[in-house]
Amino acid sequence: MATKTFNPQRPFRCRDAHAAGISRKDLENGGYHRLMQDCWIDAGVPMTPRLMIAAAMLVLPRATCATHHTAARLQRGIVPDSCVIHLGGDRSFTSNRPEVRAHRYGSPPETTFVRGLRVTTTVQTTLDLAEELDLVDLVVLADSFARYDEDFPAKFTAAAMACRTRGAKRARRAAALTRTGVESPHETRLRLLMVLAGLPEPVVNLELHDDEGRVRYRIDLSYPEFGVAIEYDGRHHIAREDQWQGDLLRREDVEGDHWRFVVVVATDLFVTPERTLQRITRVMRDRGMHVPSLDPTWRRFFPGRSGV
Repeated sequence: MATKTFNPQRPFRCRDAHAAGISRKDLENGGYHRLMQDCWIDAGVPMTPRLMIAAAMLVLPRATCATHHTAARLQRGIVPDSCVIHLGGDRSFTSNRPEVRAHRYGSPPETTFVRGLRVTTTVQTTLDLAEELDLVDLVVLADSFARYDEDFPAKFTAAAMACRTRGAKRARRAAALTRTGVESPHETRLRLLMVLAGLPEPVVNLELHDDEGRVRYRIDLSYPEFGVAIEYDGRHHIAREDQWQGDLLRREDVEGDHWRFVVVVATDLFVTPERTLQRITRVMRDRGMHVPSLDPTWRRFFPGRSGV
């Protein structure tokens, strides 16, 4: 029976290989890859993160689902890099494998299936990560989920209000800052730089239409009443230079109408955030907006780099 069901195209353990007539020497002769201790696969199978997760769940059968960073990435969430696979189980679940971090749940977490793997839901994943991520990274994650599920902010808010874990306070704060329609993590970071500094919250991804109702341009962040537009521009990294140049021309066309643009790049966020706020508030004042005294909270999350 074991021989008939053995499939080397999927992760397998040594005992399964031996039952199928494959010796340890056969495993080590180059026809197979070792995914981790006591877990192998046919050498012709491409190595993917999903494959490694399946391998980890095979060698740790008490694991019930992928969680945290691992679950987030499987569901197109944007989180900081993690060098381990995050798996969840009951209170008895442990792991002594360096590739796996075990998370124990007192009661079963909410889960779903993604391409055959059981993972915590997007809401559960965000609540779990509220205990580990800072506020900005947590909102980046929540915004990335909300990009594909317009109901996510409401579901996350309800769950955060009911949450009693160590990260509950941060989860509630992040839920209040989560928005739909955000197209990149740096757009989220730019918005939070402004909001945490006490500036009025800008409109996210305002669409400008031509006379025939077609979208002419989409502004990342804006104050439409005053014609102030703030954009994160990371498009100099894209492969299609002609597309980027076309976007620049459309922006220039829009600027010729009613709008005044502040264009922000990565350096402005991570190296000189204070100068970036000064640029934004200068344009706001020029356009007749009231600019409050800046709240220093932003410095905690955007420290910049001194001496630059």
